Amino acid sequence: MKHNPFQRKTIVLVSCASQKLDGVRRAADLYTSPLFKKSLALAQRIAPEQDIYILSAKHHLLPLDKRIASYDLYLADLSSSDRMKWAQQVLAQINTAGYDVQNDGFIILAGRDYYQYLLGPNGIQHYILPLEGLKIGYSMQKLDKLMQLTQNELMREIGL
Repeated sequence: MKHNPFQRKTIVLVSCASQKLDGVRRAADLYTSPLFKKSLALAQRIAPEQDIYILSAKHHLLPLDKRIASYDLYLADLSSSDRMKWAQQVLAQINTAGYDVQNDGFIILAGRDYYQYLLGPNGIQHYILPLEGLKIGYSMQKLDKLMQLTQNELMREIGL
């Protein structure tokens, strides 16, 4: 974990999920897995909604209020080269959205497939990975534990 007091903005990135509702929906409402719902609930305690984004295998960087159709694409199914291209697109979208990957702080609630190519010298410099290295069951337990903390305890626990 690379620590930074996030002197500028704090952005939270939440990974998408394979469990989705059918049809066109607001991105925040499309994904239905318990892990996604818990991650989004935690993100909403950390940052305002306009600074929370979903990392989508198909749409790259999704604002919560963007309306999209259900899809079946899994980042883990992509080749390493395609995941690198996906990450470059996400980084470009982050910059287009007005954030600075070199100076802003990112809290990433996602597995390694989602963040491995986002971090590094040309990517996100200041980040916290609260779920780093955890399997789904342990991630759910950690999210439950974090949600039970007071706001001050939560910020201290995740390193802000």
